[in-house]
Amino acid sequence: MSNVVGGHSLGLTSANISAERTIGGPTYQEMIEEMDRELNNIIEDFNRPVYVEAFRIANETSKLSFSQLLIVDPQEFGVERAEQERVELRRLRPAEAGYHHEFRCMDGTRQSLLNHIADWVTNKSGQKNVQQINTYWLYGAPGIGKTSLAHSICASLHERNHLVGAFFCRRDDPHLSEPLNIIPTFIYKLAMLFPLFRTIVAKHLRDDPNLTPQSMKASLFLDFIRSFPHHPEHSLVFVIDALDECGDARSRPDLLRLLTSAAAQAPWLKIIITSRTEVDIQLFFDTFTQTSHLYDLATDQDASADLQTFARTQFDLVASVRYLDTPWPKESDFNRIISRANGLFIFIKTLALALEPCEDPEEVLKAALQDSAEIGLESLYELYSSILKTQIVPQSAEFWRMIRVLTTSPYHALSDHAIAERAEVKPNLVKEWVDALSSLLYRDEAGNRGIRVRHLSVYDFFVSDKSNNVRHSSHLATPIQESISTSANVSPRVCISFKCALLVDIFANLPLVRDSTTHPNPVLL
Repeated sequence: MSNVVGGHSLGLTSANISAERTIGGPTYQEMIEEMDRELNNIIEDFNRPVYVEAFRIANETSKLSFSQLLIVDPQEFGVERAEQERVELRRLRPAEAGYHHEFRCMDGTRQSLLNHIADWVTNKSGQKNVQQINTYWLYGAPGIGKTSLAHSICASLHERNHLVGAFFCRRDDPHLSEPLNIIPTFIYKLAMLFPLFRTIVAKHLRDDPNLTPQSMKASLFLDFIRSFPHHPEHSLVFVIDALDECGDARSRPDLLRLLTSAAAQAPWLKIIITSRTEVDIQLFFDTFTQTSHLYDLATDQDASADLQTFARTQFDLVASVRYLDTPWPKESDFNRIISRANGLFIFIKTLALALEPCEDPEEVLKAALQDSAEIGLESLYELYSSILKTQIVPQSAEFWRMIRVLTTSPYHALSDHAIAERAEVKPNLVKEWVDALSSLLYRDEAGNRGIRVRHLSVYDFFVSDKSNNVRHSSHLATPIQESISTSANVSPRVCISFKCALLVDIFANLPLVRDSTTHPNPVLL
């Protein structure tokens, strides 16, 4: 009988065994353990090519390629090793910024645009040199539906196995407004999808204990992309929503250069970005028109029909809650609403939220539509003003102190009591005002029920001269005068908030700043 199996010598003969039995050799248990170790090595040698062959066959017969298998790494089968690599990758501090199924566009809307993007991702758009265009910028005014569209894009790509990950920027979140968190999150998502890439990144982190997201050089990210093993057989996409809410005019162009460089070096990688037309973002893409696809959402030919479908659904909900006959409102009012919205889905959503709790939605709608010929963003601000006048006593200086606390604490969702303390307002008044303005404000259940604005345009409204008009119509002092007079009579702990608010109001009212070419056109925000 041979003592060599699979290249491993068991090193056992009958003579050896007899000698070890009689001359103080190892016990039977020790011999069994030694044989067990040798047999395990033989089994591993046998299983390795079997697994590889199995993966090769799966790659030929399944829609998932070898490099897409998420669970088994053909070069490292140890569960413990994989878990250790995942622990090391946590040093990248990836942000929890993925898409949410419930935040997608309403079913049946934006379908033509979603199909167009899907064709672009899969190189079916029929354009020349389409493989060189690996970046897609979707831009438009606030409230036009960029974020909902981004969630829908992610859901569509995820279903088709094209999604690497997403980063939804938010100005009121310190983690989601930091550009340094985007690339590490991107790397982490790729590493979680591809075990071989995970091993490369984990080794680099292990070899460099001082490497952090803050110290990571742009060249390292490009090195990671270039070292990507077994390039995917189809395109993979990373989505960044609301880039204008992340970083500033200095940091965003650097991030865009890095992302577009990575996409240019990896034909399998595509980047989708949504944002307002901030000057720095606009200038960047104006110089990269050959490698980037630019899409103005205001030019979406199906947007008008989609807006009407969305509006009809929202107003049917209001009619159901308030026991009104449908269709509601009457056609002439419905058409005026669509005209006033001018493509802004947030206008419809805010109006519906404001009407739903009203005992007489007809009167509130009438007040919201009267005496204004504005459309688009200006109309949206008019709607916000109307809601304030209808729901709140605008003469209340206490109310505006509460608003100042909200707008000067953009990175923290403050509780009712925290706002009341900082603004020196009774807590019950804060609760009443937040409830009354539920179409503009909400309590973040994931953030200890802290108060946040429903949409960034609400924040912009409160710090703009549009909200000043509401205060001026109430015979209050100007925002600057009010800040000075109020801060003189409050305790030191709230002075800082009022000084910040004062600066906001000063800059908002400076003609030089407001008319500056660096300030985005309000219609295109």
